Amino acid sequence: MNGKTVLVTGGTSGIGRIAARALVAKGARVVVVGRDEKRLAALRNEGMEVIQADLSLVRETRKAAREFRDRFGELDVLLNNAGAIFGEYKETSEGFERTFALDHLGYFVITTELLDLLKASHGRVVSVSSGAHQAGKLNFDDLQMKKGFSGMRQYCNAKLMNLLFSNELARREPSITSNALHPGAIASGFAGTGAGWAGAFFKLARPFLLSEEQGAQTSIWAMSDPSIAKETGKYFFKKRAKTPSSAARSEENARRLWTETVAMVERISRSP
Repeated sequence: MNGKTVLVTGGTSGIGRIAARALVAKGARVVVVGRDEKRLAALRNEGMEVIQADLSLVRETRKAAREFRDRFGELDVLLNNAGAIFGEYKETSEGFERTFALDHLGYFVITTELLDLLKASHGRVVSVSSGAHQAGKLNFDDLQMKKGFSGMRQYCNAKLMNLLFSNELARREPSITSNALHPGAIASGFAGTGAGWAGAFFKLARPFLLSEEQGAQTSIWAMSDPSIAKETGKYFFKKRAKTPSSAARSEENARRLWTETVAMVERISRSP
């Protein structure tokens, strides 16, 4: 990875942080986008570059992309990793349900805003999804689950969206590679405060879950291994290709989700 520029979202904690450290060790210039100023400062001390932004907001995500472009000018690998489970229905200041905003729109906006840099380098996009996508079921009349909200069900839906997005990106942009992955069930702070009953479940299950180091291995491999440099449109688990759910393989739904997402984000002003 010497000479490669890597951007990691959600790299201030959990498997994102482990993956970012591993890429630094492999010789890459690693840039981490995150919200927490103190955690970002700690990463800077570890030799990483940082950008502060709330990726649940379209405007801030666009601003982060502009800052990245101005400061670095090239991009070889993008790891879409930032995500969360929220137990209650609440909207961001831009009017999007929080899980949908962070877990889906965050991936979509940062990727599409930096697509020209990725195409110039024939780069890799790696999107962290989850085996939870198998329980996802999209209602295109209510993608944000304003009716009958369930934090865990919306998380499953968002992980399904990650796969549909990754697959559609692979079809639309043959000059780059786009793959998704399931990191495994991990003992981290991911489902922490505000996750509702899902957070309580993860707390009880913690002794039986993978460590953050174990959970990060497929991300690190997908970002850097030369053996899959030309693989695209795949879903990986434990460093092997795996067949996702039939819903995740729907090209029709992937195209529709892409189109509707474009319409949603374009309604958000590009002004600072």
